[in-house]
Amino acid sequence: MIDADDAIRIGQFRQLFVDDFLIEKFDGVTRIYPSARKHPDNPLVTATLESEGWEVYVCGTCMRDPNSGMFRLWYIGWVGDLRKHGGGDVYNLNYAISEDGIGWTKPNLGLKLWDGSRDNNLLHSCQEDQFYAGIDSICYSPEDPDPSRRYKFLSFWIDYRPYAQFSPDGIHWKLFDGNPIEFDRYGQSTSTNWDPYGQQYLCAMRVETLEGTTAKAQRILADRGGRFCGMRAGGISVSKDYLHWSPVRPTIIPDQTDDAMVPEYLAANPGVVESDEGPDYHHGQFNLTQVFAYEGIYIMLLEVIAVSGGFGKHRHDGLLQTQLAFSRDLKTWTRVEDRSFFIPAGKGPRWTGDWDCGQTHSSSQPVRVGDELWFYYGGMDHSHFSEFYTYSEDGSTLFPQARSGIGLAVARLDGFAAIEAGDEPGTLTTKPLVLTGTHLVINAECSEDGHVAIEILDHAGKPLPDFSLDRADRITGDSIRALSTWKDNPDIGKLNGRPLKLRFHLRNARFYSFAVVV
Repeated sequence: MIDADDAIRIGQFRQLFVDDFLIEKFDGVTRIYPSARKHPDNPLVTATLESEGWEVYVCGTCMRDPNSGMFRLWYIGWVGDLRKHGGGDVYNLNYAISEDGIGWTKPNLGLKLWDGSRDNNLLHSCQEDQFYAGIDSICYSPEDPDPSRRYKFLSFWIDYRPYAQFSPDGIHWKLFDGNPIEFDRYGQSTSTNWDPYGQQYLCAMRVETLEGTTAKAQRILADRGGRFCGMRAGGISVSKDYLHWSPVRPTIIPDQTDDAMVPEYLAANPGVVESDEGPDYHHGQFNLTQVFAYEGIYIMLLEVIAVSGGFGKHRHDGLLQTQLAFSRDLKTWTRVEDRSFFIPAGKGPRWTGDWDCGQTHSSSQPVRVGDELWFYYGGMDHSHFSEFYTYSEDGSTLFPQARSGIGLAVARLDGFAAIEAGDEPGTLTTKPLVLTGTHLVINAECSEDGHVAIEILDHAGKPLPDFSLDRADRITGDSIRALSTWKDNPDIGKLNGRPLKLRFHLRNARFYSFAVVV
């Protein structure tokens, strides 16, 4: 007999099927990972100001103002390399606003100097401030007792060390007096978010590591004469005050499947990469990671590089696309089983194909709009580390060849994974659960002749008389929160505190999540 203490207490969070944590058995169903739907007007933001440089994209943040409802976008503009500005790759930090999240305005902030003028939308200018070499996100934390620090971010400057900045409004920023912030290891590019479960800040940082990398990746590194410290992977650090951080440890590392998938990714999008050195050098690496809390779990937006080569001329050329990973403890991550992409690249070839055929970079977290999740992403029509500009003969002027911008990809609420059945009915049975609430609601999408029905079982798998399949009313249509009933009775309150199982019966349906509500 299973005691209630041994069952999973699901609480009030919506329960997603992104991993096997809740699942005891599949029968005749499959798990799929739908891609987000790209907006037909993409790209919504492109470079129109000289202060934005040659490319704009978002690895940063979009959020809605909690008071006005205005969409606010912090994004970067690539403004040059060492020939132009005397350093490595450098960026400006830009700002835009929107009433509907589709049409964007670049306000004249008058804050930062660019080419002799402050008539621009810059929050950081590499001509006025220190050279900015990071690609970073804004963290909004209204719970911070210091109102001057409600907005914060970590930026990597030209010395590749992290610097904290704080702001009361996300517009007027001040560097922390105790900079730089100390980590036990550094890796360019960070994303920070508030973790409501751990009551802490999360920092997702790109790191280079040999730990856990594949034999093929290590051979490639050795063949390149030890030029690189390791393969790009994702690390996590946490902090209670945003200033003192735990050791950064690689938590998600490219594996043999990533290596094996590269030829398939490249074949599906021909004409995009500039340099292809062949199968011996095809392997997977990770670029940036974004981690956010969602319905009791953590979701990672993982930028996967299908590295094609280019190690002599560039660091590594390749196709870059955004995938998902999931965790319940920030330590162990579950990858999507088919390694499909949540925000896939468009179709090439480079420069003449889709505007986002070479790279997709996601913002730090989605914006919820009604029953949808809006993900703003940066796109480019050239591959990672390929040449996308030429110089004038004297080397003084850059001429961009490529397109870039910021687009919108839309997902259904909880639409990161779905359990799917076709014409042949199938079932999903959960592990023993303890419910707290009076009603069971589900998020499901059924075709015209499809349905979902739910039966409730005891801990041993025997149907409870009042909640058996023959009493279950079929749920049809498309609903984010369809109410489950048994002979028109929705009340499950008498089952609270008991270990039991749920069995979901599907036919021609996609089932995304369920919740027990009061």
